[in-house]
Amino acid sequence: MANLKFKCTNFGGCTKADKKEIVEIAPGEEPLCPECEKRLFPANPPAAGTPGWVKALLGVTLLLAVAIGGWWATRPDGKPPEPERKQDGPKPDASPVVRLKGSNTVALAAATLAEEFIRSKGGSPQRTAGPGPNETRISGGAVAFEIQGNGSDSGFAALGAGQADIAMSSRKIRAAEVDSLKALGDLASNASEKVVALDVVVAAVHPSNGAATLSEADAAKLLSGETRQWPGGPAARVHSRAPGSATRDFAATRLLKGGAIAADAVSAASSEALDAAVAADPGGIAFLSRAFVSKSKAIPMAAATSLRQETEADPWTRRLYFYIPANASPQAREFDEFARSKPAQKKLEELRFVGQTPEVVPPPVLPVNPPPPPEYTGLASSSERITIDLRFRYASRELDSKALDDLGRIVEILKDPKYAGRHIVLIGFADSSGNPAANLVLSKDRAAAVADELRRRGIQPAVITGFGASLPVAPNDTEEGREKNRRVEVWLRK
Repeated sequence: MANLKFKCTNFGGCTKADKKEIVEIAPGEEPLCPECEKRLFPANPPAAGTPGWVKALLGVTLLLAVAIGGWWATRPDGKPPEPERKQDGPKPDASPVVRLKGSNTVALAAATLAEEFIRSKGGSPQRTAGPGPNETRISGGAVAFEIQGNGSDSGFAALGAGQADIAMSSRKIRAAEVDSLKALGDLASNASEKVVALDVVVAAVHPSNGAATLSEADAAKLLSGETRQWPGGPAARVHSRAPGSATRDFAATRLLKGGAIAADAVSAASSEALDAAVAADPGGIAFLSRAFVSKSKAIPMAAATSLRQETEADPWTRRLYFYIPANASPQAREFDEFARSKPAQKKLEELRFVGQTPEVVPPPVLPVNPPPPPEYTGLASSSERITIDLRFRYASRELDSKALDDLGRIVEILKDPKYAGRHIVLIGFADSSGNPAANLVLSKDRAAAVADELRRRGIQPAVITGFGASLPVAPNDTEEGREKNRRVEVWLRK
């Protein structure tokens, strides 16, 4: 049955009435105006054969409309009465919204970056709490942001449910997740996987805890519940993020090699809550991003220099990711690009994340046991180090997405006049898998792959070489360690 046609008579209070627009209503539905919600009146005259009582009703309706119009016209001020308006509270922000869900750690970075993004566009960011747990809304510009940090697992689930535009994660996406989300493109590809920052995980303890250092062996005993007492201090109690948190998994994998966290560990819904819980517990210990340590006391898990953190040689430094689906909005893609820009990275450094803005530093102290190859020592002594190690996609000669971003950052360094006339030195390395001869070839191939990319950007490296599996920066007994060792160092010849 065709829709019925009506008109609104709320003149002066409804644009549909003022413009004499026809409003179609399905048979059986109540004839209310979709704009002002006043009752509508039939738009068409009654057809021939219409019962007399219907015609009479329509006539009365018409007379009433005319009478109301006459009353408006005869008001002393000549103006119609103020129209009745719906009271729904403040008008909602009509800006496009970019929804980011996932890692609680990445959410901290994303909220600050969203504010900076709005400022870069001339807006005035306003941060408010969202309706959901660990949810923040950033508005005040042409684009608004909804950011919810309930753990890395939740980000990929939200992408699959169509509830997020960007998944935030403090771990790499798993193969099963890539497969289940393949309708959104290859989320493990360089086009989708973006490194937004580097993060350092520390042990957090009560401020009164006298420990200045903590070995991994002692930390493992505490985390597993094997050790129940601080030396000369209170009973030890483990605090941890809830399951689904990549931060929880990172500490467990690093320290327990797949073993279980203490069964009586106290769970926290966010890293902010974890920091507060440990600060209130004299025997408490937790592992979390150093960016969240505010009320508790941080104990570094490695005597890492900034160079080791920036080059990811430090085992307690990890990558923080955005995962961008193939159907992402232009606003989501623009925000991702901004997040990896130099101004954004400098802002993240203020939050105690490790920024991705490389520097040129003097050569580090070289190891003595075992000593590096003599050729490496010669290159290092005549060069300065750029605080970047370039890495590759798994089982591939293809550089990963961070390395591709870092190539652009190297180009920016060489534009600085103080480095005029200086030349790039590329030194490749492999992990210890396979025989030494093959690893030597592979390490040189990796350096050559970087050289090809730099030539495409107008830079001709001066030295391209490799040293196989020598000088590992991590143990080769885990895949994570082997991945760190498959790298190309970048130096600047003096």
